[in-house]
Amino acid sequence: MIVDLRLIVAVLHRFKRQVLGGVLIAVLLSALAYGTPTISHGSPTLAPHSPDVWQSEAELLITQASFPYGHASPQYLAGSGKTPAVPVGEEGYMSSLAPVYATLANGDAVQRLLGATPDSRSSVKAAEVFDTGTGAPTPFITLTASAPTSAAARRLAARAVGVLEHFVSAQQAKAGIVPAQRVELQVVRDGEPAKLVEGQKLTLPILVGLIVLALTVALAFVRENLDPRMAAVLRAVPATVAAASGGLTRSGNGHRRSEEGAEAIAAGSRAGGGEPPAGAAALGT
Repeated sequence: MIVDLRLIVAVLHRFKRQVLGGVLIAVLLSALAYGTPTISHGSPTLAPHSPDVWQSEAELLITQASFPYGHASPQYLAGSGKTPAVPVGEEGYMSSLAPVYATLANGDAVQRLLGATPDSRSSVKAAEVFDTGTGAPTPFITLTASAPTSAAARRLAARAVGVLEHFVSAQQAKAGIVPAQRVELQVVRDGEPAKLVEGQKLTLPILVGLIVLALTVALAFVRENLDPRMAAVLRAVPATVAAASGGLTRSGNGHRRSEEGAEAIAAGSRAGGGEPPAGAAALGT
């Protein structure tokens, strides 16, 4: 199958107004498939139907006052009477608290303080951290903040750290726990540089634009074929070519027959010693 690019260009040029209109419609529909027109800071813009999702992660260490992890050997609080000594900041115990504090961070009370709602584009999710080598729990929790922009995700992660610390402190004070025996949440990371985890997909806008452009080109060729003048030209060209070819063939055959007849008459005259008939010259011409 041979594609005549010159013919395609000629047809598109003939219906250039229709083609231009189709291109404009394709651009408009592609833009609407991408987002909703809106005004932002006094300028028109497109708000994507599915906005980008950026994530920033903060990390907290579950510990105790005086940073017990800084001691080279385990520390204990002296017991009284039959009460045994109690380890200070024992890692296994602190690790067992990680899912507790992660659940508190994901609970309604903390989420309300963060202003999160089910239909909000921003959210914070907490999770405990496991040792990558052994899979054992560790005394760390992460707070992952998701938002439509990088800056918003970073701010939300830092805010989530402050809200959780304030909530835990308020609960400890309400329970009457003395400061020396309170669990502390120490900030390891208050929010990494945000990362883009889900971008706006351009598949649908591109597909819409290509479909509209294809229909525009197809309509141009349909109109070309339905044009009476073009149809007449297309029907006349094969007939003219055939007629011209047939005429040349018939003319050539007649010429050859005339030459053959002339030669036969001339040969008969020479054999009889007479002159050729008068019509011989005419036949030979």
